[in-house]
Amino acid sequence: MLFSPMLPSAPLRRLALAGTLATLFVLGAAAPALAQPADDGPAPLVFRMGTPVADTSVVVVIEQGGARDTLRARLFRDQIGYVIDRNPGLDAYPDRMREVRRSSLEGYILQRLVDAAARRTPGLAPDTAAVNAQLAGYEAQSGGPEAFAASLAENGLTPDSLRALLTTQALQGALVARWADAAPSPSAADVAAYRLRMADEVTVRHIVWRYPSDPNGADFDPAAHATARAEAQAVLDSLKGGADFAAMAMRHGQDGTAPRGGLLDAFGRDAGLDEDFKTAAFALTTPGETTQELVETQFGWHAIHLDARARGTLMPEDEARAALRRERQPEVIREKLRALVAAPGVVIHVNPALLDADLNTPYTGD
Repeated sequence: MLFSPMLPSAPLRRLALAGTLATLFVLGAAAPALAQPADDGPAPLVFRMGTPVADTSVVVVIEQGGARDTLRARLFRDQIGYVIDRNPGLDAYPDRMREVRRSSLEGYILQRLVDAAARRTPGLAPDTAAVNAQLAGYEAQSGGPEAFAASLAENGLTPDSLRALLTTQALQGALVARWADAAPSPSAADVAAYRLRMADEVTVRHIVWRYPSDPNGADFDPAAHATARAEAQAVLDSLKGGADFAAMAMRHGQDGTAPRGGLLDAFGRDAGLDEDFKTAAFALTTPGETTQELVETQFGWHAIHLDARARGTLMPEDEARAALRRERQPEVIREKLRALVAAPGVVIHVNPALLDADLNTPYTGD
């Protein structure tokens, strides 16, 4: 599901923080992805902004249909603290922290809008069996009913309040599933084109300068990362000047493919590789072509060289139709969210002193 509760799996005594805030951030993990389109995708969500909030105990007030929802600063700070706990070192990057605050607030706003929409949708019901299974899982995790109740009580929760929370989330999930089910079935021409596209295979060579590219990682060193990039750029410049790729891969590659000139086995678009790496590899069209820019993945910097393109086995037609429809479902959901945000009477009032970011401007830095 796109929208999932932010309840940590263990230990259960941390359930209180995430459990209390899960009502606020059911959409938190998904909201940034839904709000930021692909390069050629639909436009981002645009919130109608109202008068700023001056009350220092409030982060945001949401007006919709005459009702007002308020997010208190204390709960918002707790949520941000939880994110930092899960991502050590994140708070050392001010721009990224602003985006965490912006996207978390966006997630809360979307959750409240979806919650209201779910409650006014006829015939919509939560999956009670799934809720019961979740509760049973948390109880087993805690060591039994008594330990479970004690852990919840320690943090101001009860089994009934947790059930209510999970039921709310399940109701919202049911609405999102209904939206996804409304995705149109692709045409025969679209299915045929998709089958051909997914049958594409490439054989590439690469050179990788291994260095963690995740700035939130505990071992990230910006200076060393920049040095690795400079070294990679120097080699890429040599390749652009006509240097032999295989020879350079054997000399400079920092993974197990270096002894064979950086050669990777042929792979398709659904291979379990880094998405940025695959995108760059399939963008190469002519054997002998090398990426003109370095490609950054979670593993480091890459130069990629196309050896060959081929067509593998075509996906069965029914499987392709289902896969293509699944690919289109997020776009349908984004459109539904966009309609909720743009609905008459929906106005967002933010406390700029507590957010320090433009809700309508996602961070796009490196």
